[in-house]
Amino acid sequence: MTCSLPPTHTEPRPRRLNTTVTELVSRLLSKRNNPFQTSQLGADISLTPPELDPINAILSTHNARCASHQSDAKAAATRVELHRVAELQAKFDELTTSIKQAEDDRTTAQDELRTLADRIVELKKVDANPVPLADELTTNVRRLLGRNELTFRTAGDGLRYHIERNGSPAKNLSEGECTAISLLHFLARLRSGEIAKTEPTVIIDDPVSSLDQDILFGVSAHIWAELVTRTTARQVFILTHNFELFRQWLIQLKSAERHMRGGWTAHTLEGRHDGTRRVPTLQKWTTDKKESARLRSQYHYLFSRVAKAVTDAHTGNLALHERMDILALAPNSARRMLEAFLSFHFPQHIGDFHGGMRAAIQSIDDGPARVRIERYLHSHSHNEEGDIGKPLDVSEVATVIASLFHLIRKLDTNHYNAMCESLQIDGAALVAIAEFD
Repeated sequence: MTCSLPPTHTEPRPRRLNTTVTELVSRLLSKRNNPFQTSQLGADISLTPPELDPINAILSTHNARCASHQSDAKAAATRVELHRVAELQAKFDELTTSIKQAEDDRTTAQDELRTLADRIVELKKVDANPVPLADELTTNVRRLLGRNELTFRTAGDGLRYHIERNGSPAKNLSEGECTAISLLHFLARLRSGEIAKTEPTVIIDDPVSSLDQDILFGVSAHIWAELVTRTTARQVFILTHNFELFRQWLIQLKSAERHMRGGWTAHTLEGRHDGTRRVPTLQKWTTDKKESARLRSQYHYLFSRVAKAVTDAHTGNLALHERMDILALAPNSARRMLEAFLSFHFPQHIGDFHGGMRAAIQSIDDGPARVRIERYLHSHSHNEEGDIGKPLDVSEVATVIASLFHLIRKLDTNHYNAMCESLQIDGAALVAIAEFD
């Protein structure tokens, strides 16, 4: 309330004072009820200067408080807010700690749920569609491939896997990765549920196809551990085109035969003419120790096989279908044998068969022998380069391929004689077939 008083009055002092006090009381009561109302005193109300000074002091104090009310209220609100925040700080810290603990518990629960899901798949769905544990596949694939970027997780339906590469869905798996995964999954299923109880007969066809050569022995060892050491199968058939895998298994089977239930046998699958057509035929692999010497390496095996084919074809006592067998198999085997020999004798031409052949022929000092070898080899090539993979006439096969043994002997006599001795081959009779001597 802002007051303004006139300086002088003509009314008698007692009555004027009474009127003024009454009016002031009324105004003050109204101001108390409504502090923010502005009131003006009437013109007929006046006080003498000695009476007005105390009242003006009170009014000045009141007016100053009214002017500072908004800032005082804001400051008071700030103090209340800070006090409330201070009270809630401890509660906030407590809730933050609880949230962090809840998140950790959730992560732990999710991991446990995933583990239980894998266990449920293993225990309840094995009879319908056996699925080995994802962790086992992850571990075995990493061990076999020597890399750790592939991870397996069981899908929600329990019948499939999610394969991840470095935490993301694995796309464009290589042929070798697919082969390794398929093999490991198959072997793991053999140990699951009802399958293991039946002691199944297992057939594995070419398990190392599309795989790098450096993991061949790892694959072989894993198959051996699953199917021989653990004896989960009644009978096992391993089919392969890989000579080293075949050789490795023969060595292991021979070493472990005393401890193997039922024994073992080894066979080669060869095409034979029955007079009208070519049919596959199983030929039992020899168990004779001397005969087995040809299995010391692939080169030993090819050398022995080609030498036998040349000798058999030269006898003239074979039926036509037997000679056709030799004609079909010998040229390819002879080329592979010669490639192996040339790769060591002329390492600068490794991977270049024709370059190696040219170097070999040019290094022969024996003029007549060189001419005969060139003639035999070039007669079966359209580009005047040695290529014994070309078709041969039945009457020529023995002489043409025997010329290759003559070439080997001319290039390295000691090597040729040592190979013939270790494989029990009559070296002199073999090269005589080529009619050089």
